[in-house]
Amino acid sequence: MLKFKKTAAIAAVLTAGMTSFVATPAFADGDAASQDSITINGREFGPEDGLVTTTESFEITPGTGDTVGSTYPTDRAPGVIQPLADWGSSYARSSEYVQYFYKGTAKAAANVFSGKRIVQVCIQYTRSGKGVADKRCSNAKSNGSSWSAGAEAVSYAADAAYVTGPRTVFNISTSRIDPGIR
Repeated sequence: MLKFKKTAAIAAVLTAGMTSFVATPAFADGDAASQDSITINGREFGPEDGLVTTTESFEITPGTGDTVGSTYPTDRAPGVIQPLADWGSSYARSSEYVQYFYKGTAKAAANVFSGKRIVQVCIQYTRSGKGVADKRCSNAKSNGSSWSAGAEAVSYAADAAYVTGPRTVFNISTSRIDPGIR
């Protein structure tokens, strides 16, 4: 009996996903905000290291299959060779993999973007300002002389099964430091 109720509930959610939605564009708040300090691999970084944390929020429109988020490519002039530690791009993105179900991924690649090294990328899904999934972070790694990319962070969330309810929001925070800090 319990299996039937679970299956029926999932079917109801997926059937509700067949309803058409009015698309709302994602919004982003790219304002930089100060944060006192963060700890990466046991090492604390603060204002003296040029720490800046940026937050962005993207409202998700269920049923569209759209991907939202940001990519932070490496600052690199064409033809300029940079050390291996600066290769790659940091990112945070959310994809709808089944109607009403989302997968978020984030990676701090230790690359330099807009003149700062990205050392942490965090993601969290919220609805009405409250977390609907745990905050997940990817932290770049430093051995004291060079930086390397951190492991990809993954988060999953399910949307509300009703159309008129509050939207799920995909939140991204990136922490950046001066690129000369090793």
